Order: sequence, then structure tokens, then C-alpha cells
Amino acid sequence: HAHVWTTGVDLADAARGDSRLFLHDLQAGTRLVHDFGTGQVAGEFVHVPYGPGELEGWLLGLVTDGATSSLEILDAADFAGPPVARVLIPQRIPPGFHGNWIGAPALQAAAERAYCGKR
Repeated sequence: HAHVWTTGVDLADAARGDSRLFLHDLQAGTRLVHDFGTGQVAGEFVHVPYGPGELEGWLLGLVTDGATSSLEILDAADFAGPPVARVLIPQRIPPGFHGNWIGAPALQAAAERAYCGKR
């Protein structure tokens, strides 16, 4: 892989309680920062490709301010730019929350197996 995405807290700003998302270009030796703003804590982000290149994809992850959360969708090719979409969640989802992304066909098949013959 030529690119790696990580979250981190700048220790100099740790008292603010915010974190950032980083894009590390391992070939160029550079790092870009996506700052969600003061008081925003980013969880782990997942890369969802839409093309063959590593930067052709979406980055999906949860961000919380302590009271509410949001699902943030970033364009990997415009990493430092504003989110492509933001889904507001009216309650807090703690940083470190883990989940799975399941495609519609797999979800439909699982539902059919679970409810086969049940009404």
C-alpha cells in the first residue's frame, strides 16, 4: 500500500479533547491532516473503494463531540476538504466503537436465512 489513514491526538492539544485524521503517503514521505474541529473526536475510519486507485474511495467513520455523533464521509482524493456527507446522530457513540459493513446482497441473504418459513 502507498497510503495509510490513521487517527491521532496532538499531545500539545490533548487538553482540548479533539483528534485528527491523517493520510500518510508512504512513497512521498508526506502527511496530510483532516481536522474535524475543536472538541471533535474521530474514531477509526474505513476505506471504501470506488475505483482501482488507493485514493479512489470514500473514508467513512464516526466523530463525536461528547454529546452527539456523526457519520462522516470523506473523499479520499480530497482528504483535507470538507466531508462529502455527514449523517447526524442525536446521541453519543463512543470513540473505539466497532462495526461491520455488509453489502445489500449479503444482508438480504442473511435475512432470508434467518426468517425462512417464519411470518
